[in-house]
Amino acid sequence: MPPLLVAIGDAQGNLAGLEDILRGTGLVDRSGRWAAGDAHLVQLGDIFGRASDPKGVCDRLRALAEDASNAGGRVHVLLGNHEAEVVHRYEFECDPREYLRFATIASYRRWRRERAAAERDFWSLGEDESLPLANLLGAWELLHPLGREEFRKALGPLGEYGAWLVSLPAAVKIGRIVFSHAGIVPRLARHGLAWINARVREAMAMPDYFPALPPGNILVDPEGPLWTRTLAWGTKAAAGQVRESLALLGASTQVVGHTPTPDLRIQARWGRRVICIDTGIGRPKGGRLSALVVHDGVFWAVYPPRGRLRIGPVPEPL
Repeated sequence: MPPLLVAIGDAQGNLAGLEDILRGTGLVDRSGRWAAGDAHLVQLGDIFGRASDPKGVCDRLRALAEDASNAGGRVHVLLGNHEAEVVHRYEFECDPREYLRFATIASYRRWRRERAAAERDFWSLGEDESLPLANLLGAWELLHPLGREEFRKALGPLGEYGAWLVSLPAAVKIGRIVFSHAGIVPRLARHGLAWINARVREAMAMPDYFPALPPGNILVDPEGPLWTRTLAWGTKAAAGQVRESLALLGASTQVVGHTPTPDLRIQARWGRRVICIDTGIGRPKGGRLSALVVHDGVFWAVYPPRGRLRIGPVPEPL
């Protein structure tokens, strides 16, 4: 274990919130540079989806990873289900602002020309197709959002951001703690994290549209590392699965995001064998900035700017 480890849940494009967390946990100084030496940062995915500035969050984490590495630290960014969706062109859970972050002046000018051409075409509609021009233009804009073409190009498997996302692991083990977006169940834990990450990377490189991925694909597996709710919602019956997974992974605790906690506070389950850290960081209303900090073998819940709550020591491995 590094002397200091910070884990951040689903960021969902909240760049300002991410900056507050980085400062509030002491990872960066006032200028935004890495200030934590050999500390580690883990971000659990879901940068995209219902987000305001996922591009900005990606850029920040990528730059911070280089900054931390130069200082002897590490930044681990994990894959979330929303990243798997957008790389495979499934944008149902996206916010329109996500497209706009990728728009350029050239693409805006092209979009304006195409909109003007559509308006000219609307004037020639027959009586059965005629509707108020404002309705027709509004419908056209919904079907042709500004920045979507650039968004898809950047996030395709060969695009700048898509290639980076394809390279991300689904899970990482640091010390005796396993981090993943949603959790690792026994059926997958018995294969090990290297196998899981290899299967995810292979699936991410596939060209298929996300809903067309085959049912057995690890990216769409409802009990896979991007989707399972067993660790977050499981009742007493799930305790055996939790312990079995940890034993197979040689770990003491799994830290997961994906499923918002009921009170949007970091939640420890089964004697700190599972810690759920999705507190709605990206929600414009009602969410809570948070980070899980592991310092000198003790879990802490940190709520910037000043909230800090001791959760308890890291358990021994099973």
